[in-house]
Amino acid sequence: MRELKSLKKLNELLESSGNKLVVIDFYADWCGPCRIMAPKFEQLDSEFLDVIFAKVNIEKSSKDISNQYAISSIPHFKFFKYKTEVDNVKGANETSLKEKIEKWH
Repeated sequence: MRELKSLKKLNELLESSGNKLVVIDFYADWCGPCRIMAPKFEQLDSEFLDVIFAKVNIEKSSKDISNQYAISSIPHFKFFKYKTEVDNVKGANETSLKEKIEKWH
């Protein structure tokens, strides 16, 4: 799983993803719900092999990522297809996260 630390790296990932679904987990180390979702997100990564999963630690990455994608609460999962955001899930909702991955992949 990729850890993205700059807007440039995030944009490169989206640019190179083609028609694949990209799911990005915006999180922080101190966030309890984020820590609960981390192993579930990893499990989804191994379950959906044709989906690209990545993480952005909002405290260790450049602030332009959080600003660009309007991250105001965490965990926040964003879904991209063809470089465009198509959906998102706010909060630690594993069921909704999996349903949206199934919908968009």
